[in-house]
Amino acid sequence: MKELSKDTLLQRDSRGSFEKSLKVAGERLVVFFFTGSWCETCHLFKPYVTDLAQVNVEAVDFYEVNVDDSEDTAEACEIDHLPTFLLYKKGEKLAEVCDDNRATLEAKIKEFK
Repeated sequence: MKELSKDTLLQRDSRGSFEKSLKVAGERLVVFFFTGSWCETCHLFKPYVTDLAQVNVEAVDFYEVNVDDSEDTAEACEIDHLPTFLLYKKGEKLAEVCDDNRATLEAKIKEFK
């Protein structure tokens, strides 16, 4: 059982930590939440994403990637809009959800977990 922590939404600040997250996930679904310190929508959406991470803690790993701190990751993932969610499983990108579309994000998580 994965322990629920106060900070369920973990930070990733480099391409290396992004890649490591994919490797250690194994069969688990991984959701990367790309944000920016200047993105008001991202700040407003973060509590919802944190709650979503806690609800899915048994099956999904959630990570926040601040594009200001990890430009190399944002560039490699071709992030050109915030917020953006990338969903991976077994190292393979399964889906991309842009904006704060809760219904689409929840449906994709349910589909792939």
